[in-house]
Amino acid sequence: MLKYCLFLGLAFCVAAAAAPIDRLRLELPETSDAGLRQSVGVFLRRMKARVPQLAEAEAVSAAPKAGELLVKILPYFPAEKSPGPEGYRLRIESVPAGGVVAEVTGADRLGTLFGLGALYRKTALDGKGFSVDACDETSAPRYELRSVNQGWPVNMDSGMRTGTGARKWEKQEGIDYQEELILQGMNGYTHGWGGGMPVVLDRYRGEKKQVSTFVMDFCDEYGLNYVLSHSINGIGRDNMKPEWRALLFRYRSWQHACPSIPEAREAMIRGHEIAARHTPRIDYVMLLPGDVAGCDCGKCRPWALTYYQLAVETARAIHKYHPKAKVFFSNQEFRTEANRLLFDRFYRDKSPEFAGYAYGPGSSENSFYGYVKPNPAFDRYPGVYPGSAFLKSRLNYLAPGQQVLAFMDIGHWKRSQTGVAELDPAWSETYERRSFNACPVRLGRVWREVLPYIEHGIGYSESIFDDFSKFFTLRLLWSPELSDRQITREYAAFYCGENVAELLTDAIFLHERNVEQAMLPNGENILKCHRMVEEAYRKMAAPYRRNNWRFDLFRQRAAFDAWMWTRMDAQKRVYDRVLTQLSGKVPSAGQVKRMIAELEEAGRIPALKPYREIMQRTDDALDAAAGLRSIALKRLDSRPDQVGAGWLIARLKEIAAAPDEAAARKLCDAVVNYDRVGELEYYDNCGTPGEMPHFDPKSGEVYYGSGRMVRDSRPSQRSYNFSSEALDGLRFVYPAVDPKAAYKVEFTYPNPDGVTFALNSPNEFEVYANGRLLGRCVPNNMHFVNPTSKEPGRERRLLSPASEKPEDFTRFSLDIPAEVTASGGEVAIEFRKVPGRAVSTCISEIWLKKR
Repeated sequence: MLKYCLFLGLAFCVAAAAAPIDRLRLELPETSDAGLRQSVGVFLRRMKARVPQLAEAEAVSAAPKAGELLVKILPYFPAEKSPGPEGYRLRIESVPAGGVVAEVTGADRLGTLFGLGALYRKTALDGKGFSVDACDETSAPRYELRSVNQGWPVNMDSGMRTGTGARKWEKQEGIDYQEELILQGMNGYTHGWGGGMPVVLDRYRGEKKQVSTFVMDFCDEYGLNYVLSHSINGIGRDNMKPEWRALLFRYRSWQHACPSIPEAREAMIRGHEIAARHTPRIDYVMLLPGDVAGCDCGKCRPWALTYYQLAVETARAIHKYHPKAKVFFSNQEFRTEANRLLFDRFYRDKSPEFAGYAYGPGSSENSFYGYVKPNPAFDRYPGVYPGSAFLKSRLNYLAPGQQVLAFMDIGHWKRSQTGVAELDPAWSETYERRSFNACPVRLGRVWREVLPYIEHGIGYSESIFDDFSKFFTLRLLWSPELSDRQITREYAAFYCGENVAELLTDAIFLHERNVEQAMLPNGENILKCHRMVEEAYRKMAAPYRRNNWRFDLFRQRAAFDAWMWTRMDAQKRVYDRVLTQLSGKVPSAGQVKRMIAELEEAGRIPALKPYREIMQRTDDALDAAAGLRSIALKRLDSRPDQVGAGWLIARLKEIAAAPDEAAARKLCDAVVNYDRVGELEYYDNCGTPGEMPHFDPKSGEVYYGSGRMVRDSRPSQRSYNFSSEALDGLRFVYPAVDPKAAYKVEFTYPNPDGVTFALNSPNEFEVYANGRLLGRCVPNNMHFVNPTSKEPGRERRLLSPASEKPEDFTRFSLDIPAEVTASGGEVAIEFRKVPGRAVSTCISEIWLKKR
């Protein structure tokens, strides 16, 4: 960690000047260099973007007059007085002439820039300019590397941008956004190469122009650390030869090569060496073995050791041109045995090529994240931070001076380190992983669990939907003593105004709690959050409303949540009423028609209109200001509802078409009793929190919204529990049965085609009751897919037996032998993978009922 000094002065409660500031004058020391002038330029550009009417005052030696801010950049601190690397002192005071003077002294180039960032954050807007409070503070960052990764210069996922029709960012918009992050404390840009390389090897002729170094040059220009993040065996489609393709998830990748092929391995090393040769700076490197990387061919097994040796060779190639670059190895998506092999080898070799260990998503044996099977060893005596017991144990493998870099997923709101473990499908099906994501409590907890053990922090992101998380991460890595609420309030005050900061802070914390609960029972708080955001909008000063895409993200989400709940509530009332009617006499054709009309009308009641209008207006404003649009809004009218109204309408049509009353009665009873069970019978709505009481959570995971979006499906058919490749299979335990009754187990298989945990396997499974085999199940709709293929249709093929009518949801039924239930005691139903024919098990509904 760095030497640091906390605030030495206090910010006064009164503004430094009564008159609004609309003129800015900058004064640099005679010894200023190009780097210092660049830093001042960043501040000036962001100030002009924040205050469009701001004018640059004439350079004179006189004290600033009313309405003028003089920013004096002082020479760097002498070493003996420095607050620490990248630290600063900021002093703001009013002067007798009526203006304001702000003095910024940096420990170095970045220190001056971050001092200007502190000044920037203190500006409060009004209709005529801005004000700034008096202060005298000295500060320095507590963590060496502070970065928030993002594709360059991408504001949202390209697939989502195409799907929504959002405009593409201009190059300058990307630079502007990075400058904003720099002023908030970012000192490094993490450049993800993904599965590619910045050079096409066959076209390289020894010239820099043949290597894509834009991001590296950007970092060099701004004095930022360049952080290289790379899937270690990724060489990209342009460098790939068909015979080199690595085996990943049972497909041959067009981006990742097999390092056991000498020519492919040479290409990997050569690509890094060429890039290093032409890159002005490489400061940090993460060489990632998974998500997505690796090769599962026989020659590369065990991958942990193949990866380690490849990482050593890659680091050596980089160090040839950048000997001071800090290279970190990682263990993403490694299981217990792979971790043992990797860390034992690392400890034994003590290779000088590595600066330390990069702890990223899927690195911990403490959680399921990344489809890693939790290791119960880390549940014993976990210490103050149970979630980081595994990370703490890795310190034993590091040599003195080696460091830990935490690479945390701050961009995904579900299935991530900051995600909710058990989500109501109403939330998870509606919002994509990359969407508005403000979760200060979860984000703060995840970071604070690792902060005691690390020197460097990177927040992984793929969009700007998570701008709040970026700000939060940068501020926390600078000053970890700040509370979740302090950082959240600072964000709200800076971007939306002091007068609404408390209100918006309360709304953000309420929103986070709302998402952690089931949607339908929580309508009061969902509507309250929407009202709070709208109240903030009404009270917000006009300068803060201008192009405020950060606020609009929250405003759109709050309105969307309110729309969702209002529709669900209306649909559920009608749904329940129709079920009650169906439990009586068989309805006539006219009654069925009215039932269908009521269900359809419930999905478009007038109360939805105001929310929908806000959603659409903010979507247009987001696109204009930041090139963002909501994929959830785009899909809204094509997705199934969250109550089952569409499913019930389809069943009503079947009832109306029944050949006679007896057939209609049977159909009515099937609808009414779908999830009803009798005494000592059981039903689990898998993947739906609170409705799967018999699921063994150690056997698998919970649905995160990736089911088949069939319009007339029942929500319970889509949500599921699943076990990944590292797990044996799902397990459900029932406390007692009727010893005199004959039982059967029925379950719904949701055919999870294309999701990562089930990818490219027939996924055949066997069902057991208390260890007794009941039968083997063969899904009918599983396909092979290649995510890296340019023409996925050509490679797609059916893996399971052909079916005349492939089903989206398959219902299985198996009888349970009497001897299993004869004691009347506990019954455990297990779904086990067929060796060589499955990588997962997946169940959306399960009934244990009498025959």
